[in-house]
Amino acid sequence: MFKHINKKKWLIVVGIILAVLNGLALYIINANIANTLAASEMQDPAVELAAQQNGFLGMIFAAVVITLDIIGVMFLLYLLYKFITKILNKSLPKRP
Repeated sequence: MFKHINKKKWLIVVGIILAVLNGLALYIINANIANTLAASEMQDPAVELAAQQNGFLGMIFAAVVITLDIIGVMFLLYLLYKFITKILNKSLPKRP
């Protein structure tokens, strides 16, 4: 299905998607902080509880995005390792 798309294009697409997800996670975290502060100023326990529950869902989304970021960084380190070992294997002389 996706055989005509090379690896470089996949990496670019995944990078763009991760950037968008990171921006969305940052927006959700900031909105949750603002909602929690506004709910705590109202002194209404029901509103404060609802804000905390919405904040919890936002934090779960942010945690998933951060986990995807870590997986992406680990994958890039793996690709870098493969690239360096390939270059070193080509540059070292072969034993007879």
